[in-house]
Amino acid sequence: MHIPVVPLLLLLAVSSIVAGAGAAPSPSGSENDAAALLAFKAQLADPLDVLRNNWTAATPFCHWVGVLCSRRRPRVTALMLQDVPLQGSLSPSLGNLSFLSFLNLTNTELTGSIPPDLGRLTRLRFLALANNTLSGTIPSALGNLTRLEHIDLFHNQLTGQIPLELQDLRNLRYIVLMTNYLTGLVPHDFFNKTSLLGHLNLGNNRLSGTIPQAISQLPMLQFLNMQLNYLSGPLPSAIFNMTRLQYIYLTGNYNLNGTIPSSNNSLNLPMLQELAIGENSFTGQIPLGLSGCQYLQVLSLSVNQFEGPVPAWLALLPHLAIIYIGQNNLVGTIPPALGNVTNLEQLDLSNCNLKGLIPQELGQLRRINLFNLHHNQFTGHIPTFFGNLSELQFLALNSNFLHGLVPTGLGRSRTLKVLSLGKQAIWRTQLSIHPFKL
Repeated sequence: MHIPVVPLLLLLAVSSIVAGAGAAPSPSGSENDAAALLAFKAQLADPLDVLRNNWTAATPFCHWVGVLCSRRRPRVTALMLQDVPLQGSLSPSLGNLSFLSFLNLTNTELTGSIPPDLGRLTRLRFLALANNTLSGTIPSALGNLTRLEHIDLFHNQLTGQIPLELQDLRNLRYIVLMTNYLTGLVPHDFFNKTSLLGHLNLGNNRLSGTIPQAISQLPMLQFLNMQLNYLSGPLPSAIFNMTRLQYIYLTGNYNLNGTIPSSNNSLNLPMLQELAIGENSFTGQIPLGLSGCQYLQVLSLSVNQFEGPVPAWLALLPHLAIIYIGQNNLVGTIPPALGNVTNLEQLDLSNCNLKGLIPQELGQLRRINLFNLHHNQFTGHIPTFFGNLSELQFLALNSNFLHGLVPTGLGRSRTLKVLSLGKQAIWRTQLSIHPFKL
């Protein structure tokens, strides 16, 4: 997963959007904008002199670097300085840029708090302050920005609760509050008016309580990340019938529980590409309904309490690249059909109660780079095919009942970095082309 950073080329893309809106400015409107920009500049160290050498009286402010103005009048409609090391705090004067539609100060080494004055930017549609060191709370005044479509506060040091006032952002399509120190409940009324929301990322915070039922009623939602919080309780069942949803990340909450709907009638996620719900307390069998997710690439269910066999129907998912279902209460054998998942790159079945032979059919997984089968009850010889997997980097077979010679191909491997057979791993420098007994 990655959080996109908007490039400087967006200046060209947004100029046509922000060019014309708004009522006629007062005669002093241009002077107010220039004064607001200079007050903003005054609070920045600007170590590379990007603003100091350009934002001068010798240059009209509409031609200053990072500034876009309306085509009709000299009013600032966009301030885009992403990836420029500004070093300083946000001036409340930015709230005086009354025609501003786009504000992108991502990765600019900002400190201090987010001024509530930004809540006066009633034309604002795009707000990005990600990858800074902003602290304090999210101003409730941002709820006044009813035209806002995009808000990105990723990777700051923001604290406090998510303001309930943000529920008034009826045009919101994209919100990222990931990697902060936000606490409290996810407001259950937060999503009642945000029917256009397609991207919701609240991961890596300290949020608690249950996942609001209203999230499952968002008709446009494609991306849901609430990982690494302190959320608890069962998931709203309707989440598993969101036909546009492509990414679900709920890993590392530990106390999310209950079962996942198993039938195709109760689980309908036709566009799902990644499902990551590991390190929780889910129970029941790995749901059969996932067999209908034909675009699924990542299935991560490790460290839960799932039970039953390793599903043979995983072989019906042609795009699967990662299967992490270790550290569950799985039983039985590895289905030989898994060898048909030829796009598979990583397979983790560790710390279960699996037994029997390791199927020879797994030798067909030519793209695999991680094979983690440790702490099970596998028997027999180590299959020689492990030595023929040209992409293999990590192989863990320790704490099983395997015996015999280690395949010589493992010693000749140019990619293998870790081979774990006993109580400790064997690193690349220890491997030999000579066979040795386990």
